[in-house]
Amino acid sequence: MAVPFRIRHFLTAVVLFASLPAFSEENEAEDWQLYDDFLALGVVSVPEYEGAGDPQFVPLLFGQITFAGSRYLAIQGTGAQLNVLNSTKWAAGPSVNFGFGRDDGVDNDVIALLEEVDTAIEVGGFVGRTWQGLGHPSGALSASVNFVQDVADAHGGWQAQANVGYARSFGKKWRLQTNLGVTLVDDSFSETYFSVTSDDSAASGLQTFAAEGGLKDYGVNAIATYRFSNRWSAVGFVSYRRLVGDAVDSPIVAEEGDANQVILAFGFGYSF
Repeated sequence: MAVPFRIRHFLTAVVLFASLPAFSEENEAEDWQLYDDFLALGVVSVPEYEGAGDPQFVPLLFGQITFAGSRYLAIQGTGAQLNVLNSTKWAAGPSVNFGFGRDDGVDNDVIALLEEVDTAIEVGGFVGRTWQGLGHPSGALSASVNFVQDVADAHGGWQAQANVGYARSFGKKWRLQTNLGVTLVDDSFSETYFSVTSDDSAASGLQTFAAEGGLKDYGVNAIATYRFSNRWSAVGFVSYRRLVGDAVDSPIVAEEGDANQVILAFGFGYSF
């Protein structure tokens, strides 16, 4: 069964806004660290494929390792980001993601008849900016842009994500984050995941549809981190994305899927 690659919407938010910050029992604001090394393991409920109406549960591994000042490697389950800037305000560097596609093992019998989508290897880069101390001594406003291009000829296109979020602590144990984001894709990406060819139509009964690129979705998510010891934390996450444009008009979504995409995740993290 194909592994859903949209997990990275969750992972990107976690890495940018929920890096399991270390809280001091004496002064949480002064000792809060944006780039705290951690490793987390959990489970995530995600749509089975892009635009699916049914969820599936898969394991989730993510983490962050800091080196040479504020530079870091962010492990994001199916991908990674490498920040090459030694700055607590700016982050930028290369990113890579393995985007698993859609095959005949999906639960939806109609979608299973469509042409399969191969695994994508998406390579690109990101840049982000953080403003600390806004609204609260522990508050942080963040904005980022990430651009990746498929180099494995799975969809052969690109997608770009823009995000803005705010995080702050509440007491010495809790930290809450919210994030708003949009995703843009090109014609090749949209055609691969949302078009219905004449062969697809003959096999599945869906009407033919030629999808074009543009704004694909917008969404909001929230992350809650509870530190119950100096090293261990629990992380909960909920995300809502609304497909728009040709993505929502596609019979793959309109007839067999759902324009409302929900992700739920829970895990435990260890800081070191």
